[in-house]
Amino acid sequence: MDEGVRVDISGAKEQFQKAGVNVHRAMPKLLKKLAGSGERFMKRNMPVDTGNMRASVSSDVFDEVGARITVSANYAQYVNDGTRPHIIRPKNAKCLAFAPFGARGSLSRGHRTAFFTFGGKTVETGLVCVKVVHHPGTKGSHFVEKTRDHILKIIPTESNKIIADALKDVNK
Repeated sequence: MDEGVRVDISGAKEQFQKAGVNVHRAMPKLLKKLAGSGERFMKRNMPVDTGNMRASVSSDVFDEVGARITVSANYAQYVNDGTRPHIIRPKNAKCLAFAPFGARGSLSRGHRTAFFTFGGKTVETGLVCVKVVHHPGTKGSHFVEKTRDHILKIIPTESNKIIADALKDVNK
């Protein structure tokens, strides 16, 4: 996912300086906490189908300069932002084949099939084959923006914890 969200933490740096805390030690600690918390929050708040997108989330910290939370699944932007209505046509076949609404698709005896389950009984059925699908679009889940808001909300608390820990060490 190429898009990202910037969070300005210069206020925390100023807060560290006013408290007399070593900024070069405090900023990497703060960035590591924010990135880790943001990564966990993002994984908990993104929609999950197969788990592939959730597994592709990672975070990196660059000294005291910055941090990044990355989602490397190639479809993450569409899940985050949503899609407009669009037309889907087959590229390498004569038709698009899928299980009918309410059925589950599977591979049975070497060919794709679909089946319904009713009260413990399973009934096999064929696939639906169409030349075009008018997709209605999808609503975005906005998990990136929710993660940004979460990080902005926890900056003061995490900064204060780091200041309190640093002042404890000085007063020992």
